[in-house]
Amino acid sequence: MGVRHIREFLGAMADSEIPNGIFITLTGYSGDAKQLADKHGIQILNESDIIQMLEDSGLADSQEVVELFSDSRKFCPKCEREMVLRTARMTGNQFWGCSNYPRCKFILKIE
Repeated sequence: MGVRHIREFLGAMADSEIPNGIFITLTGYSGDAKQLADKHGIQILNESDIIQMLEDSGLADSQEVVELFSDSRKFCPKCEREMVLRTARMTGNQFWGCSNYPRCKFILKIE
């Protein structure tokens, strides 16, 4: 996760007149993103921070949390519909595509 994501989050916070925020990422973040976040009162939490919070609160083993983390569905960031696993005809490569296609053409490559 890079600076662009923090800038977008900062813009949303400013638009809603929210002075501080928490940005959760499961993919890590760059040093520049951390620096910008710190400058503007944004706390960045990663996967291990969330796990630690759940363990500290005694919720790590709760049924609701277990179900939430075992959910393998993905949702489109543009239209919020569920994404589906698709296979490209020409290459045979798999990717996640929005179930709202062709209205929404968002895809997520699988690396």
